[in-house]
Amino acid sequence: MSRRRTNPSNHLRIALAHALGYDDYPNDLRAEPHLRYIENRHIGRGTLEEYLALFLRVIKHFSVHHEKPTETPVGSHSIRELLDAFTGADGEAMFADTKAGSVSRKEDVEDTVMYMVGTWAMLLSSFVQLPNGFRKVTLAYKLQAEVHKEAYDEDLAGLLRRSYLLPRSNTESDPAKAALDDDIVRTAAKLVSLLSRSSAAEGNSLLGTPSSRSLLTQSTLGPTRRWDSLYQVDAMDSLEAMAIRASRLNAFTLNVFAAVEISWTYNISRHMMLSRIGGRYVLELFALPCALNADSLTSSAVGISSELAQEIQESYLHGRNRASMRQSGVG
Repeated sequence: MSRRRTNPSNHLRIALAHALGYDDYPNDLRAEPHLRYIENRHIGRGTLEEYLALFLRVIKHFSVHHEKPTETPVGSHSIRELLDAFTGADGEAMFADTKAGSVSRKEDVEDTVMYMVGTWAMLLSSFVQLPNGFRKVTLAYKLQAEVHKEAYDEDLAGLLRRSYLLPRSNTESDPAKAALDDDIVRTAAKLVSLLSRSSAAEGNSLLGTPSSRSLLTQSTLGPTRRWDSLYQVDAMDSLEAMAIRASRLNAFTLNVFAAVEISWTYNISRHMMLSRIGGRYVLELFALPCALNADSLTSSAVGISSELAQEIQESYLHGRNRASMRQSGVG
């Protein structure tokens, strides 16, 4: 019998559910889809029991605070600390085929731990090593982080926060990056304004006079604004007229009218990301929104903002409400 198919004990599944943040499991079975997702990510080494036991230890490393007063909080829950512990330890069932402290053990531990951390944080494709030898999360950290620190010297929440893989609310934004973003927006606005003036100089025959349907009226612009601002807004109006009302927007209308295909992803950072593949637009949707009920994901251990979790869940709630109303003959 394949060792991969060995069923884990109920005690281990309950402990894992509680570590994920489902405190009422097994009385409340909302954790089941999440647990099955983690079990299905079993990498095929060792038994499923051994895999889940190690997964549980990885979660606890970042979730449980050290109680010894002599230990400093800086780096006490770092990724490197966990990697070093598994690399140098004897008797680790998952790594029994490599020698403790060896290069092969170090590489094996890094691949396994980062795989588990990515699965837990719902960012798996950003944590696995790519054919070019990089991991997206560590590469993004190296390019984005403002601190002179190695990626693995961070804890999980610090790695995600400073890699900027996840959207951040305005209150979380870095002032320096916000200022940079403002400069980019102002530069783009100036460019659009210059292009609008160029179009206006060629004659008003193409645009005509600003319509009364402009998104910005003369009263909101004020007497000091130039008419060319209204010209560029009118151009936006021409696109607005072809828009689909948000209340009618669903996968069917996106596919039929906008030639957009739906692709399911388990990477939470790619939810609602529009990409172009093979000449067609593809909208990626997070495939396991129920996992956001796990308290550990929005805790300080992982650091996914509650605002982002709520936004993703509500993006599905609207669609379900519309479907239920259609089935009952309402709306």
